[in-house]
Amino acid sequence: MLIAGVGEQLGTGLARVFAGVASADDTGGERDDSEGDAVALVARSAEYVERLADEISAAGGEACAVTADVTDRAETVAAVEQVEAELGSVDVAIHNASAGGGSLDDAESFTTPVRTRIEGGGNLAAAVVPGMRERGHGTLLFAGTTFAHDGSERLPGWGAAAFGTRGLARSLARRCAPDGVHVCYVAIGGTIPPADAQFQPAGAMDPRRVASSFVHLADQPETAWSHEVDLRPSGQPP
Repeated sequence: MLIAGVGEQLGTGLARVFAGVASADDTGGERDDSEGDAVALVARSAEYVERLADEISAAGGEACAVTADVTDRAETVAAVEQVEAELGSVDVAIHNASAGGGSLDDAESFTTPVRTRIEGGGNLAAAVVPGMRERGHGTLLFAGTTFAHDGSERLPGWGAAAFGTRGLARSLARRCAPDGVHVCYVAIGGTIPPADAQFQPAGAMDPRRVASSFVHLADQPETAWSHEVDLRPSGQPP
C-alpha cells in the first residue's frame, strides 16, 4: 500500500498501523503484526520518510521511502512505478498530502492547498487507478477535512480545496466502483498532533486511532462500501 504525504502526524500513524507495527492498544486492536502491509511512504523531502521506513523495518514491518511531489504528474507516476517495482502492485493508496496557505492575501497562498489537494489527488488517482481497475480491485482513500462540508471563513482556499477534493473522490467512486475500486473521502474534523507526542491536547484526535478507521475502510467488503466518512472527536460534533 502507498501513502502520499507522510509527515509526523496522521501520515506516521497510517504508516505504522498499516505496517502492523503499532500495538493493539494503540490502534484499538484492529490489526496485529501478522497482518501488516508492505508500506510505501511518499513525501516531497526524503529525510523524514527514510527515517520512518527504517523504524518500521526495524520493528519487523516492510516499508520503503520514495521522494515525489504529487502536484507533479510525472513525479507521481514515477513514484508509483518505483513502489510497484519494489513492493508489488499498489492495492491501497491514501492521498494525505497537505500544504500551508489558503488565505486570499495573495494568489500563491490561495492556490497552494488547491493544487496539493485537488491536482495532487488527481495525479495520484491517475497513477494508481488504472492498475486497480485492470486487476478488478483496489482502494483509494482521501484523507480530507470537514471543510468539505462546512467551508472555512478564515482559509477559503482550504475550503475550496476540500470541496474540490471531495468532488473528485465522489466522481472517482462513480467511475471506478463498477470495476471493483473502492474510493472514499474521509472528512476529518479535529486536531491531530504528532504521532510521537508525549502529551495529547484535550480534544485532540490520536493519529493511530484515526489511522485504524482507514484500515477499516480498506478492509471493507465490496457489498458494504463507505464512500464518505465524517470523522470527528466527541467534543466537536457536526
